[in-house]
Amino acid sequence: MAKNRDRPDDPKPQRFPIRESELDRFKYGKKHYEEIAKRKENGSPYCLDIACGAKPFPRADVLCDLHAEPVPDRSMHCLVTHGKPFVLCSCYFLPFKSKVFDFVTSYYLIEHVENPWNFFREVKRVSKHGYVQ
Repeated sequence: MAKNRDRPDDPKPQRFPIRESELDRFKYGKKHYEEIAKRKENGSPYCLDIACGAKPFPRADVLCDLHAEPVPDRSMHCLVTHGKPFVLCSCYFLPFKSKVFDFVTSYYLIEHVENPWNFFREVKRVSKHGYVQ
């Protein structure tokens, strides 16, 4: 007899149904990017995506990640750059000038960093605006 996936004693309970809002992982980042774009007088914001992995922010101009190869602690099958510049670096030491980016994004990285305050310090240093999810 098959186990009932909704029972608490089942080791693999079903995930809650995926909400429509979860289908676009960049929904809120795009919203904040557009707000910055409206304020910028000379074109699109210059954007960095930290820890881009296999799914970079579509509006990013520059991508960076600590790994160029797949790593076991995440589901990155291969690095995707879409021909955009890629920088291999740590989120703790971003090799960019201060305030060079109008907008910086980072998706699903914060739960993996040992020192979030150093990460936030670097985001604040290189960007005028940022969005971390």
